[in-house]
Amino acid sequence: MALVTTKEMFGKAYEDGYAVGAFNVNNMEIIQGITEAAGELRSL
Repeated sequence: MALVTTKEMFGKAYEDGYAVGAFNVNNMEIIQGITEAAGELRSL
């Protein structure tokens, strides 16, 4: 996965019609929950 600027990231999201998530995490369990939910919703 390449590093991109926020301008590039939001531009692609806008063009393709998807949102960019912003999550505040404090531990690994929260990250696991977010990624599992994203996988279940096929939003990865």
